Amino acid sequence: MSHIVPMLLAAAVGLALVLWWASRHTDVRFQQERRSRWLGARSRGWFYQEDLPHPGDFKIRGEWDGIEWEFVCLGETTGATGLCTGARAWWSTAAVRAEAPVLCIVGRRLYRLRLSPSCTAFGRMLGRLRSGEEHPAQRARRDFLARHAELASGSPRFRRRFAVVSPALGSSSFDETLERLFLEWPAGEGHFLPERHLEVWMDAAGLRLEVCVPVASLLVIEHMVRLGAALAQSLQPDRKRVDKRRSA
Repeated sequence: MSHIVPMLLAAAVGLALVLWWASRHTDVRFQQERRSRWLGARSRGWFYQEDLPHPGDFKIRGEWDGIEWEFVCLGETTGATGLCTGARAWWSTAAVRAEAPVLCIVGRRLYRLRLSPSCTAFGRMLGRLRSGEEHPAQRARRDFLARHAELASGSPRFRRRFAVVSPALGSSSFDETLERLFLEWPAGEGHFLPERHLEVWMDAAGLRLEVCVPVASLLVIEHMVRLGAALAQSLQPDRKRVDKRRSA
């Protein structure tokens, strides 16, 4: 029995050293990623801010082709938010907006799930559990999907992966550039799959690209900026009038 106590003490010390090394290694990597993001954002002329309000949260603001935008990412320890949609990262702009939802672009599988009665009932129940009643924005989005039919927009390849629901975006507005931005994403976020995690909404809050997983890669964020700005430009009334004159 006398030899058991030293063995247990040695094992405890070894475990403590392993945990200390892992924690230090993770902290060093986290600091390197933070600095890399800050430098990358600065080199692109973007404003970068961290710890809002939790470690790992960050916000980026900038302008792209005349569209002012903001990107927010919540860290792993922060609860999901964003109009009670469960978003952990989102790109947004107030350059285009509407009083009520007028546009939704979502992955094909998620679109079918959102229309299912079981998912609708679960969404209502979850909203009530969170705040005592269903969030108005969440209810407006659910009603929008139930009330409007899918738009026959994009190529067969695009429609296999995404669904577009909008009385505001005509099929002619959804051109090859937008389609390519939706389908061809840079590497850098292995856990991020656009057709599973990305939702696009336009409503009173403006135009939003919402992702239900954290997105920290600047390459992916820059792609979201390009996609959001291109989509915002296609939705601007003045831009549509110019396009119609050019096609006349």
